[in-house]
Amino acid sequence: MSYGTTTITFADGMQVTSARMNEIMSGFRLASQSVDATTITLSSGVLSVGVLSAANLGADSVVTAKILDGNVTLAKLAADSVNASKIVALSITGSLIAETTIGWTKTLTADRATQADMQSETAANFVSPDVLKYHPGVAKAYGTVAFENGSAAVTGGYNVTSASDTGTAREITLANAMANTAYAVEITGNGGGTPWAYTINSTTKFTVDGPTEASGRKFSFVVYGQLA
Repeated sequence: MSYGTTTITFADGMQVTSARMNEIMSGFRLASQSVDATTITLSSGVLSVGVLSAANLGADSVVTAKILDGNVTLAKLAADSVNASKIVALSITGSLIAETTIGWTKTLTADRATQADMQSETAANFVSPDVLKYHPGVAKAYGTVAFENGSAAVTGGYNVTSASDTGTAREITLANAMANTAYAVEITGNGGGTPWAYTINSTTKFTVDGPTEASGRKFSFVVYGQLA
């Protein structure tokens, strides 16, 4: 096969001059498929770094079969080179996602449960600790209050600002208001024959009354309803 062509052809008797040699070199062109491993000097059996650049490669010259498994690493990918259109649907499964890779900040805002989602028990949204309190089945406040003469100390309270002694009852003030006054209070107490009862005063206050005040007497309460 012919490995190359040039613009000058020697005939019998023609002299080899510098001009003709220069013309041979300047007009020399490599023939198709003339460059292979036998006509290129290799270093340790491979092409030297930088010999072939992207501009030297023809369109579609590098195909999948020529890329070894594992050779395309993260360091070789340009920024933003992989986008949604390059990911086959359903190809990213749980086993392909590294542990702790996807945090709360990477979750779409539309997929996060809001106060309205919790109150209406909307399905298919992610719940964070700060919105769990809005679910209808979760207590909105609780605590234990002393029912002794002159004492209204609160222990173990949640969403409770304070409790005050009104003389014969205890008024509980909530830190976060309820959405309306249609909330419920569950009360359990110790001692006395008179049943415990409560009165809703406002969205932030309710009063608990019971038997006669006595040393060591106390009651516990749990509030259910909708937070504001």
